[in-house]
Amino acid sequence: MPGRPAVIIGTPGSIFPRHLAALWRSLGLDPMIVTRDWSGERVLSDGTPILASADAESPGQRRTYRALERLLGSFESRLQSWQRRRFRAAMGSETHYTPLAGPGIVDALSIGRFTRALRPQLVCGQEVFAYGLATSLSRGCPRLLMPWGGDVYMYAETTSLAFALVKYALRHVDLVVAGSPLAARHLQDRFGVPPERLHCGGLWALDRETFRRATPEENTRIRSRFGIRPGDLVVMNVRRFFPAWGSDAAFRAFVRFAGEWPAAHFVLLGGAGTEALVAEARATLQKEGLASRFTTFDGDLPLADCAALMSIADICVSLMREIDMRPLAGILEAASAGGAPIIGDQPEYRAMEKLGFSAIFVNPGDSDAAVAALRRSAGDASLRRAVVEKNDRYLREHEDGLSQARDLLRRVGTLGHATARSSHGSRRA
Repeated sequence: MPGRPAVIIGTPGSIFPRHLAALWRSLGLDPMIVTRDWSGERVLSDGTPILASADAESPGQRRTYRALERLLGSFESRLQSWQRRRFRAAMGSETHYTPLAGPGIVDALSIGRFTRALRPQLVCGQEVFAYGLATSLSRGCPRLLMPWGGDVYMYAETTSLAFALVKYALRHVDLVVAGSPLAARHLQDRFGVPPERLHCGGLWALDRETFRRATPEENTRIRSRFGIRPGDLVVMNVRRFFPAWGSDAAFRAFVRFAGEWPAAHFVLLGGAGTEALVAEARATLQKEGLASRFTTFDGDLPLADCAALMSIADICVSLMREIDMRPLAGILEAASAGGAPIIGDQPEYRAMEKLGFSAIFVNPGDSDAAVAALRRSAGDASLRRAVVEKNDRYLREHEDGLSQARDLLRRVGTLGHATARSSHGSRRA
């Protein structure tokens, strides 16, 4: 529908909504990103606007939302105490983070009201726990919802309120877009999402033009820019610097391996909210005399810089503890850029392996196993070349994101027609 936006509900600083906005724009849609509160940039470099529903709230609405959030927070803290066994079973060792359903419920009231007023041609929510309810409340157009992994595998299981929130959201949108058949089966079996409202792929297209191997000239320029010595083996942790995403195990392994392999340089991504953890890591590196051999970052890194570092990485590492879905952000991007993966053993990754994906698998929290894997990969350049070649074939055969995106939009088009027919019938009645 010309003139009507395609709304992406999510966190503007995350790579997922930004990448989806670029993908949709390339396919002729007019995307915009909607969130509740946002103090950063208000337009992306490609012209995609970022809108905050809080800007449209009246003073009375703000007071009501604050009161409701306090009430839900008090109730939820008690509920997590009452259901602490359930919470611990769901989160495992990740007790540093306490996912709360209340903020997502309050945000949904604001975002849903705001989005409905935009009269979009479609809405896509990014991550079920935080934005699923907001997506379901954005009625009047086809609503798509994209689970990320931890939202449906972990956070939903922490309390009965969290489970009810996620289940309601998944069952009150028009299409749930899972990253793989394995994830789709979980959504159907655990949350009762009807199979006719499930779709695999199409909300995240792997950009193989951006994520590619650097030419020799580019390699020299990138190394110079980031202070990486010519000829050093480059080892990169490709996920954010959160313990739940394996940063602690990767960091320990990198520090140990640095002592064994003098001709190696290590890259650690940061991410919003990781600043304190990165500062601790830097203090450790300074104490160990390794600061010059590590490249670290405060906050989010621009996509172009991330792609540049991946393009020179020889080994890419992801030891994520949270149960993951198809890991396009990070692992597959780094593989596309020519890195040999060392990854935590997860069911989704093993499903990819059956289709031809190649990696060294380790226990996600086992830094000893990670060090052994680093030794094996670093010491065998022919192994790395074979892994990269095999993954290139896998990506060409199974990760054609543009075709998947076009298929999804064609299906969304049929949803739009059905919605229009239903609305027309309701008016006539």
